[in-house]
Amino acid sequence: MSRGAWWYFFSKIIELLDTVFFVLRKKQNQITFLHVYHHTITAVFSWCYLKFLPGEQGVIIGFLNSLVHVIMYSYYFIAALGPKYKKYLWWKKYMTWIQLVQFALMLVYLVLTLILDCRTPKALTYFFTIVVIIFMYLFSDFYRQAYKKKIT
Repeated sequence: MSRGAWWYFFSKIIELLDTVFFVLRKKQNQITFLHVYHHTITAVFSWCYLKFLPGEQGVIIGFLNSLVHVIMYSYYFIAALGPKYKKYLWWKKYMTWIQLVQFALMLVYLVLTLILDCRTPKALTYFFTIVVIIFMYLFSDFYRQAYKKKIT
């Protein structure tokens, strides 16, 4: 389990490098606060898990996140196949929705670990809970701005 957690942490560092690649490719329009904050905090989140909570309880959060990333990178793969596959990409806006569901499930899980008084460091669980709430706010805001039609 520990080896898997280290690979998960490594994947978060790779995702953080997205920002570096955007800068090198001069794609500043793709670098948003949400992007930088999310990838930075998930790397910190993963490191905290490895350092302070190397047990089974963090696996649920990593599993949920990995599942979402499989869906997300499947979308990116199809998009990279070229314009003739655009008709298969109708579900783009649902990816953010899936991420929001993931955060809601994470929040429920974290709150349950507090309520059930699981043997987890309380301060770390509160930190994770606050991070997930911030993610929910930022991703909800992104969803509203990107996909809700403006009524004039």
